[in-house]
Amino acid sequence: MAYSTADILKGKKDGEGGGIEGYDTEQTRCLAEGERWHKAGIPAEFEGQRVAVIYNKVAGSENVKGSVTAAVAARLAECPQKKKIRKDAVRYLVARANMPDYSSRSAAERDEWVKRVRGFFAKRYGKENVVDVRWHFDQTTPHLHLTVVPITKDGRLSAKDVFKPTKANMRRWQKDWFAEVAGPMGYEEPDFGRSQEKGYTRECVASRRQAEAAKKKTVRVVAAAAKVEKAATERAVRAGKAATEAETAAKAAEAQAASLAAERARLDAEAAAAKERTQAAAEAATAAEERAVVATFRASEAEKRLERLQRAARVVAQSLRRAKAEALRSLRTLARRCWGGANRPPTVSNAVRIAVNSNKAQVVRGISGYNQVNRADRPRTEVHHHTR
Repeated sequence: MAYSTADILKGKKDGEGGGIEGYDTEQTRCLAEGERWHKAGIPAEFEGQRVAVIYNKVAGSENVKGSVTAAVAARLAECPQKKKIRKDAVRYLVARANMPDYSSRSAAERDEWVKRVRGFFAKRYGKENVVDVRWHFDQTTPHLHLTVVPITKDGRLSAKDVFKPTKANMRRWQKDWFAEVAGPMGYEEPDFGRSQEKGYTRECVASRRQAEAAKKKTVRVVAAAAKVEKAATERAVRAGKAATEAETAAKAAEAQAASLAAERARLDAEAAAAKERTQAAAEAATAAEERAVVATFRASEAEKRLERLQRAARVVAQSLRRAKAEALRSLRTLARRCWGGANRPPTVSNAVRIAVNSNKAQVVRGISGYNQVNRADRPRTEVHHHTR
């Protein structure tokens, strides 16, 4: 069975390596693109995360990201001391607890582990002072991070009174940790001063390390010799294979050069033919442009003739309207003469003739103007005389 360790240390002061803001950034950073877990067996719901929040005083619920800075500030706001907090005061403690067999534990065992760890730190530093708890998966061993605000029982912010990291205190702290958390969860008991009988003294460790280093060195030398021999053989084989491949490549290059020369000749011929076709197309476009100019000119002349005809038609129509109006006036006059009771009324035929003769000049002028315009715009018929 593995060991389960825990430790606690003071947090950084303001302006010291980023202070609590830098610590907050570390507690909320997710995995970067391409980054992977260091240990297999991390639950699928934590994929893509670097941390998993268990408790935060501000967020107040599990698996919801919360700001450590906000949680610490919220706890400090509850501090009843009237004295202003110094700028260089230690505002938080950082505790860590390792769970080396995380991937082999069940969900219930992990919950039990978290419950015991939180209870251990709440018992020593106050339940309300533990403002943030979260899993970290950024190292080989998953571990819990706990943020503790060092407020004393009488309501003062004093890391010096709450946290006294003397040798005796930390030895007692580690024994209590094993008795309350690690032992009940089945982890192995640390030495607690029995290093001599277990061979963990500096001298024993040094001798064991020297023997292991000599053994490793011998193994490395033998492995290096075998590796050199194997590499030489592989290089010889690769050299022969490379020579054969070079010869084959040279032949293939010659064949490819001949093929490229033939392809180039074909492309040159196609380019010459394309140039001729382009020139012919340019000449045809020029001729088409000239025909378009002539057609445009003819269309313009036709429009002008049409405008002249329309003007002449309007003149004729106006003359006819005037003639019609005069004829009507004459007919009304004739009617009055016929039925007005004159002494010697003229006959109807004489009256009509008199009306027509009185307007004859105006009608003749309108008809002659229309004939002149029509004759000017009428296409002339050319007569070709053939001489025998």
